[in-house]
Amino acid sequence: MLPKKYRFPIQDASSQKATVKRSPYFTFKIFSSGLTHGRFAVTISKKVSPLATQRNRIRRIIFNGVQPLIPSRAGSDTQIIVSPAVSALISKDAIIEELLKAI
Repeated sequence: MLPKKYRFPIQDASSQKATVKRSPYFTFKIFSSGLTHGRFAVTISKKVSPLATQRNRIRRIIFNGVQPLIPSRAGSDTQIIVSPAVSALISKDAIIEELLKAI
């Protein structure tokens, strides 16, 4: 799990303009910020999985996967929106691989 310092509060993004990047499994909304480090937020709807435990598991996997990217994303806040197709990916490594390929 990411430390709070590196988590992006999603409610801060509602009034900002974002650059959008899409992949089959994820949508990335990238906001500019004046910080010296990157921040990340993960949004998972109930359409991905109706069980909160599975959604939280996917969220933790994604947060652990983006941890090495924090220094390289300085000055930007990234919101990662997970599509329902992610539930087809079984392993943790497959989710991280698709995430790093898409970013």
